[in-house]
Amino acid sequence: MDKYGCLSETLGNEIRQYEASYFTYDEPVPFCGLLIYPITMRHYNDFMLANPCLLLNKNETIEGLKQTHLEFLIGKLNDQEEGQLWNLRLSKLFELIFHFKDGVRCTQCGSTMTYAEFIAKNKEMLEAQQEGEEKLAACQNCGSTQFEAMIRYAVNPETKKYELVVAGHKIDAAAFERLRQIVMYQNLPDYYDDSKIDPDLKADYAERIRIKSQKSGKATTEKKIVCVAAKTSYKMDELYNMPIRKFLMLLTAVDDVIQYEATRVGMMTGMVSMKEPPEHWIYKKETDVLGDTYKSLDTFKSEMSQI
Repeated sequence: MDKYGCLSETLGNEIRQYEASYFTYDEPVPFCGLLIYPITMRHYNDFMLANPCLLLNKNETIEGLKQTHLEFLIGKLNDQEEGQLWNLRLSKLFELIFHFKDGVRCTQCGSTMTYAEFIAKNKEMLEAQQEGEEKLAACQNCGSTQFEAMIRYAVNPETKKYELVVAGHKIDAAAFERLRQIVMYQNLPDYYDDSKIDPDLKADYAERIRIKSQKSGKATTEKKIVCVAAKTSYKMDELYNMPIRKFLMLLTAVDDVIQYEATRVGMMTGMVSMKEPPEHWIYKKETDVLGDTYKSLDTFKSEMSQI
């Protein structure tokens, strides 16, 4: 199964088209009157902390089975215990992908202020008003006192369904399904949607990954950046500002070429023997997203113990 295998045929074809036209060239993707920008390595950790908003799987709960993913997310935003955390995640995510600062926007002209700027403006007005006088913060462009949140949700009066309203643009449940996949595939080249894969199969695959990684160490984002800088001509600032997608592909390529060249040298000196030449690092075939999960876990453990 390829990495688009769990998507509907229509959405899978859409993502493939975006990959060819936008992802490859780090171009923003047009979406509901907005542009979805690729995220840079400078904000990698922020993205990984915020992307649970997109990875929520409504099908893992009984309540979620009756909801859309958008309704399920809004339920999280309203949760009494964790609602604030989910609101912060969504705010940061939209700031990263839509390139705006969360805050308020004038409903008349569309100009924006951050919450800090809006609060400071209101404080000025309160301090300047006379007794019995009521002043409100006004838009610096048109003078209107009508503002709305940059990120909010509301019930559509016609469909009676929840919608997100982002910088004045509406995102309904169907559009949010597309957004979830576009952002993840745009930024993480090895991502695949596993929401429809059997939970037992996913748990089995996770156990295989754990076994495989037992003898490997872990590298922080900082260490990965340093290692890529050490093996390429890129400067640190260039890597900080590189899209996450390209950096991860570059990191994989650096690792592949090192292994390929070492194997070729080993074969030429007779220190390494192989029935077939190593697969070229540029033309490596994409493997099935579930790898060797089609073997039994016992067989897999037996093979790993012999390594």
